[in-house]
Amino acid sequence: MTIERECGKDQVIEFGTRRLQTNLWGVGENEKIPPFRDCVFNYGRYFGWRWDRSNPVPMPGDRNVSPIYPDITTGTSPWGGYHTNPLLPVQVNKIQSLQFEVKYMYTIPPRKEDSLNLAYDIWVIDRPVPDDVSLKTKKEIMVWANRQNVPMPAPKAQVDDGINQYDLMAWDNYNAFIPATDVLPRFGVHTHRADVKKLVDYLVQQNLIPADWYLAEIALGNEVWKGRGMVYVIDWSLNLNGVQI
Repeated sequence: MTIERECGKDQVIEFGTRRLQTNLWGVGENEKIPPFRDCVFNYGRYFGWRWDRSNPVPMPGDRNVSPIYPDITTGTSPWGGYHTNPLLPVQVNKIQSLQFEVKYMYTIPPRKEDSLNLAYDIWVIDRPVPDDVSLKTKKEIMVWANRQNVPMPAPKAQVDDGINQYDLMAWDNYNAFIPATDVLPRFGVHTHRADVKKLVDYLVQQNLIPADWYLAEIALGNEVWKGRGMVYVIDWSLNLNGVQI
C-alpha cells in the first residue's frame, strides 16, 4: 500500500479522478503556520487532512480572517489549472439525480474555542470550459455537514432535502445550506447524506442558479477560521444520474 503525505501551502495529492489539496488560501503573508502540521494524506483505505491554525491573521487589506479549506475535490476548477473528472462539468438542467454521502471521523477533534465547519463546496459556471469571463460570474453552493463557532445572520429560507433541514444563506454569487440545528464536530465515526438535486432545484426555482449553467466542481473539506484538528474520510460517495463519479 502506497502512503502519500504532503504538507504546506499549495500541496496536492492526485489519485483517480480526485485531488487532495492543502488549500491554505486564507493564509496571508503576515500569518505563520507551523511546518508539517497543515497536511493532506492518502493512506489507501482512507484519506484526509490535518490543520493547525491557532493564531490566524487577516490577509493584507482585510478586516476579517478568511478561512483555509483543506479538501478533496473532483471536476474542473473555475480558475483553470486542472480537470480531473470526465463527467464534470454537467449542465444543471441535465442533472436527474445527485446524492452525496460521506463517512468521516475527527481523529483530533476541535477545541471548544475553535471556529470551523465541514462542508461540501460546489462551483457552477456559465460555460462548459472555464475562462476569464466565467471566473468573474461563477456561483458557489455550499452544503454544511457540521459547524462550530461560525455565526450566521438570519436565514433567507429553510429548505428540506428529505434527509436534513437546512437554513439557506443567500448572497449574490454564494448560497450556503447550513444545518438548521447545530451539529458539532465530535469523536467517532459519523455519516452525512444530502440529496443535492433537491437543493439545486430549489436554487433554480428561486432564480439563484440558472438552469443552463454548468456544475463544474465538487469538493469536501473543512473551512477553518481558527483552530487545529484532523479528519479521516473513510468513504466519500458522489452519485450523479445513477453513476458514481
